[in-house]
Amino acid sequence: MNRPICILTLAAAVAAPSLQARAAGPDKPLPPYKDLSLPFDKRAADLLSRMTLDEKADQVLMITPPDSRLDIPPCHWWSEGLHGIARAGVATIFPEAIAMGATWDPPLVKDVASAISDEARAKYDPNGTRYRGLMLWCPTVNMARDPRWGRNEETFGEDPWLTGRIGVAYVQGIQGDDPKYLKAVATPKHFAVHSQEIGRMSRDVHLPEQIIRDYYLPAFHDCFVEGHAMSTMAAHNALNGTPCTADQWLLTDILRDEWHFEGSVVSDWTGVTQMVRAHDYVPTEIDAVAAAINAGLDVMCDPRPLHDDVVEAVNAGKLSKDALDRAVLRNLTLRMRLGMFDPPDSLPFKTTPATAVGSPQHRALALKCALESTVLMKNDPAPKGFGFDKLLPIDLRRVDSIAVVGPYADVRQYGAYSAQSPAGPAPSIVESLRAAVGDRVKINTADWNDSLDKAVHAAESSTLAIAVVGLNNSIEKEGIDRYSLDLPPDQRQFLEKIVAANPLTIVVLEGGAPIGVEWMKKNVPAILNIWYPGEQGGPALAQVLLGQYDPAGRLPMTYYRSIEDLPPMDDYTVTNGRTYMYTTKPVSYPFGQGLSYTSFDYRALHAPDRASIKDTIDISADIANTGPCDGDEVVQLYVRKIPDHATATDSRPAYSSPADPHPLEQLKAFQRLAISRGNTQTAHLRLAIADLGLWNAARHDYVVTPGTYELMIGASSADIRLRTRITIQ
Repeated sequence: MNRPICILTLAAAVAAPSLQARAAGPDKPLPPYKDLSLPFDKRAADLLSRMTLDEKADQVLMITPPDSRLDIPPCHWWSEGLHGIARAGVATIFPEAIAMGATWDPPLVKDVASAISDEARAKYDPNGTRYRGLMLWCPTVNMARDPRWGRNEETFGEDPWLTGRIGVAYVQGIQGDDPKYLKAVATPKHFAVHSQEIGRMSRDVHLPEQIIRDYYLPAFHDCFVEGHAMSTMAAHNALNGTPCTADQWLLTDILRDEWHFEGSVVSDWTGVTQMVRAHDYVPTEIDAVAAAINAGLDVMCDPRPLHDDVVEAVNAGKLSKDALDRAVLRNLTLRMRLGMFDPPDSLPFKTTPATAVGSPQHRALALKCALESTVLMKNDPAPKGFGFDKLLPIDLRRVDSIAVVGPYADVRQYGAYSAQSPAGPAPSIVESLRAAVGDRVKINTADWNDSLDKAVHAAESSTLAIAVVGLNNSIEKEGIDRYSLDLPPDQRQFLEKIVAANPLTIVVLEGGAPIGVEWMKKNVPAILNIWYPGEQGGPALAQVLLGQYDPAGRLPMTYYRSIEDLPPMDDYTVTNGRTYMYTTKPVSYPFGQGLSYTSFDYRALHAPDRASIKDTIDISADIANTGPCDGDEVVQLYVRKIPDHATATDSRPAYSSPADPHPLEQLKAFQRLAISRGNTQTAHLRLAIADLGLWNAARHDYVVTPGTYELMIGASSADIRLRTRITIQ
């Protein structure tokens, strides 16, 4: 069947009759799908019943053309909102996703996501323009199981619980709280077990169901079941022999039947045709289309026009008519929930102005997120003989000059999936620090492209040096993985010379994943991690450096000492020494780590000593700010199963075997508290005992093992301040 390819232009889309322009006349009754008083599912079912096979085939394409016969407006399913609206001109650029994970602050992340969806509405083009739509391909809730993965920056970290809490908040912020209409659609991705770029199109990951269920799926579950995300993206990789794009177990058995997901599943870019080209799973595109839609895929994102393949797959009996109808019905319903079929004046988002993009409120939110995500990794006393104790916060009364040097000192790095440029001012680190200190302190700098001698001279001639080093999107990004944890050699050489020239050096790390920091730990007194901090990263860092804001970000990933401490990149068996939950080797910085300019004392732990599997228990502890300034503390609850053979003093027994798959410890609750100096607040943490369950294949359910568990409250996974034990019956 030969069908001409329709190239959708703005003029053609505008010329196409709109739903509103073809209102029924007095002697022509309104068809049910145009009746705004009816539920969306009934309207969508009526519209589906009127469609031809040709028209249905259009509705499962990424670029859905307008249909003048039925007044179906055009639609483009591809837009980006990872940390701001991307690829659609200017927008507010928030810190990268990994930085949002480092805030450990779901309410803040929900506000950020809501601002992003506001800007999506402000930029929305109903003519079906790519990147100006309302289906946002975010958040990424894959597990950052290995620091070498090129897309760690797009995730919220290595832990399922933290990722689930941040992910739910993000989904809720994107989709809004209107009881009828969605503000935009969140698309948690990549479903599932995607966490490697090398060979991603053809990789076949083989894992037991228990590891998939216990580690790789919980964050997705939370986003769909609790967050009610209305879309998801199937991963490129295969899982146990079946490409995720056509995996009925994932897309139907789990997603639809177990989790009751009601939205639309989209393929990753070229995901359908890669089943032919990369996976060699089916012989033709027609077979690929049939396999994907039969399994539960709803939207095919591909540069190859697949309309004719859909029609031929149905006519050949390869694609079930019921499966196609099911996909079309889901897509129409979702579009109706976005208001695409209704008069703009009837929508709650009709007043979203263009001035929402880069508004003062959104810029302030970007600043707050950059501040909250900054992690103080080290703040030791300075070397003796220089007259300083700790370098941070910088005491301007004792400093007459500061060298700010390094490849990213005067360069703005935003990370993957960013807008072309921020909508408002975005000063660099050098510019921000100059503005903050004014005439009181001289800021010396040297362009990275100048000779190294200039940077060394700037450090030598200054009281303090700030070296801004790390990663960039030529080192880590979609399509590539890292082979090393180390800084690039030129940056390592640069840092060694700067520290030799001025031992009073503060290292500022940029990047989206852990970096090898063992040399820095031994040779510099202070280390700050700012990730890719968004458009307000410069002003945020200046506030932290000068003590105007107490840093309280926490690491969402483990910082390993060496690549030798990691399993091979393509080993997805997380229980094999990966993440804080299973590694037994010393690390540079543990999951949850983050220092402060003040200090906190943990007191008065209250928790029951017994509970049943059906209980939800309340755990509390008093947190006192005993230091010199106001600050935030992130109170973290970890739980571990006490093995039957453990002694009463055994604080952290090694992970035993797959026969006893309980992690060494696992985050199960957290709370970020703002506590003023000298005051005390009570942290309230809730734990559903059912959340301690592990997947039991024989019972096809999560099962809590009765016995003794330890409840551990602390400032990181390795800094436990309070402990108690509870018996689960």
